[in-house]
Amino acid sequence: MSSLRVVVIFVLFCANEFSEAILLDPDTGLNLYEFIDRHGYSYENHTITTDDGYILNTVRIPQGKNESSDSNTTKPVALLLHGIWSNPKDLIIKGDESIGFLLAEKGYDVFLMASRGNTYSLGHTNLSSDSVAYWNFSWHEVGYYDIPANMDYIQNLTGLTN
Repeated sequence: MSSLRVVVIFVLFCANEFSEAILLDPDTGLNLYEFIDRHGYSYENHTITTDDGYILNTVRIPQGKNESSDSNTTKPVALLLHGIWSNPKDLIIKGDESIGFLLAEKGYDVFLMASRGNTYSLGHTNLSSDSVAYWNFSWHEVGYYDIPANMDYIQNLTGLTN
């Protein structure tokens, strides 16, 4: 019975230490936009409507932390898409070591795409995200509609052709 007490006490100790660590991390609980702000980057939110009516939000990080916003140079574009069951915050979650922020620091114009049905892209021109019809899509539609809509939008916005 004493070994069981030791295990229970150890588990309670670990749970307590872990919960305190989470509370001490200032990034805990921040949404995508708050997280970007907290890490010192400027951003723009862009709304893009696909050919089949889904309304997507794509976040642009146009420059690195110390880069001038009035720079007239044409920059290479990086369009980043999160994985399945994920969201764009995962592309920057490691702070300065994240792909989204690293690319911005290397001079890229970074776009963080939120695919349809994502926390940041729940809109549609005709359907409610509460309806079954709204959710009748797969990753095929993300590739067929969402990515091309983002690419066209970014080309029009930046003037880049490829």
